[in-house]
Amino acid sequence: MKWNLLKNIFKPFAAWMMLTLWVNNNAQAQGPGGREKLESAKIAHITERLALTPETAQKFWPIYNQLSEKERALRRKEVEMRRTLDASELTDAEAETKLDQYFDLKEEQLALEKESVQQYQDVLSPKQVLQLYKAEADFHRMVLQKFGERRRGGPPNR
Repeated sequence: MKWNLLKNIFKPFAAWMMLTLWVNNNAQAQGPGGREKLESAKIAHITERLALTPETAQKFWPIYNQLSEKERALRRKEVEMRRTLDASELTDAEAETKLDQYFDLKEEQLALEKESVQQYQDVLSPKQVLQLYKAEADFHRMVLQKFGERRRGGPPNR
């Protein structure tokens, strides 16, 4: 039972993590300024999608950046946890402990997401918070599509 639950949790996270790592590697591979260009494009995309005023943007972006860094740190912790894990060498008791640690980390991530929503709502409307999550997902999808086109040598034939 726990394995199926764990597998269902890992699949979306693994896909998202692969996307993040791939985007980061490709941004760095673009040469100097690649990551900055990507970050600037993300800021512009989110600012536009949320229709942020200059005053709201000035309040929003420091909160967003701080929370994003905390989120990245938790994701790195999870990746490290999985990278160093060799389940074949664990006893059942050790495996149980690792599962407990994994779910503790997931609870930390959920708590951070709840904290993020509360902090965002100090600056944004609830509707804008929902739009933020959609804008982030759309941006990641768009970046993946662009990098895919670049790898294939052009846009897909439609």
